[in-house]
Amino acid sequence: MSDISSRKRLPEGASVPRRDFIGMAALAWSGIALAAAGTTAAALRFLFPRFGGGGGGEFSAGDISDFYVLPGMVAEKYARGRGVFLVRLREDGIEKLVAVSAVCTHLGCRLNWVGAEGVFRCPCHGSSFHPDGRNASGPAMRPLERFAIRAEADGRIVVDKGKIFRGETGGWRRRETYVPMS
Repeated sequence: MSDISSRKRLPEGASVPRRDFIGMAALAWSGIALAAAGTTAAALRFLFPRFGGGGGGEFSAGDISDFYVLPGMVAEKYARGRGVFLVRLREDGIEKLVAVSAVCTHLGCRLNWVGAEGVFRCPCHGSSFHPDGRNASGPAMRPLERFAIRAEADGRIVVDKGKIFRGETGGWRRRETYVPMS
């Protein structure tokens, strides 16, 4: 097969040899297919981001004394690395410490705590959630998930991301979803 770039220009009215034409056409279609695949992949990544975080399993979230502050306190320390916000709140007449997922239930984007507004906000599609995980606004249809949490005898708080509880199914009322703070 001859090198196309080293050929001299064809005289007017002459045709490109079939073998060269097929090779150029195949190269052009391959480029178009790769560009289309890249564009499709980028569009899907934009529409369906997955910023999840941390995987399952247990981790120590500090000492219980770190969380004896005012109700409504949101600890962001584990939001980026572990995908968990620790929230002190009053619910069902009980002061509780809960482990709320830092991942939006709409399409899985990582949430930010907006303290001035008192909500978790999704930067991808605008959903927002109250500190307890209930929906406040946006396209997310489900409240945030909570994880199992417990206080060890030595005062350490342990969060277990392997045990997930959903508010819409009544899972938030289970004893494993909070540490009493009173």
